[in-house]
Amino acid sequence: MKTTTPILILLFLPFFCFSQSFFINSTNNAGTENYIYEIDLNTLTQEEIYACPTTNSDNQVFEMRYHDIAVTKSHIYYCSAWGSLYRKSITDDLSCEYLGTFNIAINSLCSDGSNYIYAAGFQNGESYIYKYNITTGVFSFMGYLPNEIIPAGDLFFYQNRFYVTTKNWDLPSCGIYEINMQDVNNSCNVMSLGNLQAYGAFSIDFGIYSKAYILVFDQGTVTGTVYELDMEQYELGEPIYQINNSYITGAAAVYERTSLNSVCGVLSLPDTEQAGNYMNIANPVTNKIEIETNIDQNNILESRLFDISGRIIRDFSNKSFDEFYVSGASSGTYILELKLSTGQKISKKIIIE
Repeated sequence: MKTTTPILILLFLPFFCFSQSFFINSTNNAGTENYIYEIDLNTLTQEEIYACPTTNSDNQVFEMRYHDIAVTKSHIYYCSAWGSLYRKSITDDLSCEYLGTFNIAINSLCSDGSNYIYAAGFQNGESYIYKYNITTGVFSFMGYLPNEIIPAGDLFFYQNRFYVTTKNWDLPSCGIYEINMQDVNNSCNVMSLGNLQAYGAFSIDFGIYSKAYILVFDQGTVTGTVYELDMEQYELGEPIYQINNSYITGAAAVYERTSLNSVCGVLSLPDTEQAGNYMNIANPVTNKIEIETNIDQNNILESRLFDISGRIIRDFSNKSFDEFYVSGASSGTYILELKLSTGQKISKKIIIE
């Protein structure tokens, strides 16, 4: 059965010309009943979605709250506190399916759109990332997160980069880490949330104008407040709206601007220059990168253009500055990096229109 409930609006959401929605999961106060709601950003109303009973591998029903959800275009995935993973069709209430278990405590869940379900958890003093291959059904371990954090909130992608909302092990503060998918242990701290713990996080795909959000739950008032995140400056925006009378444990949205091999820190690096050298770029770029520099090209070993996931988009290493063409590259932000014969590196941000 589906019910429609109005949401208290705090601020008008932009980009309503796009048809988008996100999902939240919540429980009753005792944690014995699970609820999933789909929230329409056009109408700011929520619809209750049938939530499967959690079962173990013997198909025995037991009372256990869902700790988080992930969504694709066709399915909702959700996990119990002890790592059991389930799936149901978004449109078919009778399609509940037990997929297996991560065999470890799980706090956070996220989908990359169609390939993997990612899961983060904390147990015995260690934080970790796992993934589930949607095609093969294989569970695999990705690595341990930095020791100082607990992934006590949610996972989300934004513009081909991967993030987790966290608690700090030694301090009461919370924050956001960017996950280095090539080496999880070297993930980067990018943002503080103070005492706001993000129980949910998700992104809405508006192309190059995509938006990221966190959902903070207040147990005292039993309300969830959604905040927009500025992912360029890593700043918390004003509250967008509130969801009332739900003990919220997670959130998710369909978002396919993802990468399987993103590394943190590429766009976090400021423009760099070395003593005696300078390089100026005329942004934005449409066809060719126009460079003003005093660097002798004979001293340049490598000239490469990286996208926001850390992948090499263009290799200009054997070309002159007059041949740095970017036609065909998608609009967005990139990093041009020069490696000099001295071992030094110079990087500049490139904005392609």
